[in-house]
Amino acid sequence: MTKKSTTTAKSAATKKITTKTTKCATTKCATKSTKCSKSSMNNYKSNGITIKPATFSVGDKIKLTYTGLLSECGADEIFAHIGWGEAWENLNDIKMSKTKSGFTATIPVENMSQLNICFKDAMNNWDNNNGSNYTLYPNK
Repeated sequence: MTKKSTTTAKSAATKKITTKTTKCATTKCATKSTKCSKSSMNNYKSNGITIKPATFSVGDKIKLTYTGLLSECGADEIFAHIGWGEAWENLNDIKMSKTKSGFTATIPVENMSQLNICFKDAMNNWDNNNGSNYTLYPNK
């Protein structure tokens, strides 16, 4: 009897997680869309993305913090998928560290091109700003 109760509890938990993920993927994703301009690097704050320092140059290291959609939906692991320039060169998946304030990663600024970022979790769910990605520009 205990075994049956445990199975039922697991089923209920799975349904709850599925519902939460569906809600996050459809409702929140559709409403969250912000574009970043060259003059204001932290316009993505409403999407749960901050960088420090707000302005940066080649050779700097920026601290990226993510508290966005995937984090809100309960992801245990999040990766920052980054690439440089319009063609997303030098692709890299950086595993972010889970902290009390969200997920963080340090990214070295490699060149003067734009830095493109999107996020994915271990289940291959993506936060790509509704297809626009998150684009940051170094100081020139």
